[in-house]
Amino acid sequence: MSNNARCLGVLLAAALTGTAAQAAGPIKVENALAQCVALQPGVRTTAGQQVLTEATLTVKKSIGECGCKSAIATYTSQVEMEGGYRSFLQRGALLVKESGVQPLTLASSAQLLGDRGLVLSLACAGPD
Repeated sequence: MSNNARCLGVLLAAALTGTAAQAAGPIKVENALAQCVALQPGVRTTAGQQVLTEATLTVKKSIGECGCKSAIATYTSQVEMEGGYRSFLQRGALLVKESGVQPLTLASSAQLLGDRGLVLSLACAGPD
């Protein structure tokens, strides 16, 4: 088997198994809870059509000390569009009690984001 055939086989196998691919574009963090928890996003990846990151949360103190009414925080992702405005992509809830890695969905469709920059925000969850 030639090297070209082997390379083609590896690429085809990766495509069929849904291996995550790295996505382009920077992630800017806006953390309203920075006094209580640090948020460090990982690399932007795609799996299927979803854009994901593995974010590291480092809890410094209870987010209740930062004004939250519970241990639940909300993350929001927005794409930065030309002209400086932002367009909403995704929102989710995180239980913030201890440090660790949290998988975050940044966009449900990679086409909504493309290679543009993204803003990832963290804040207290609103009341139910």
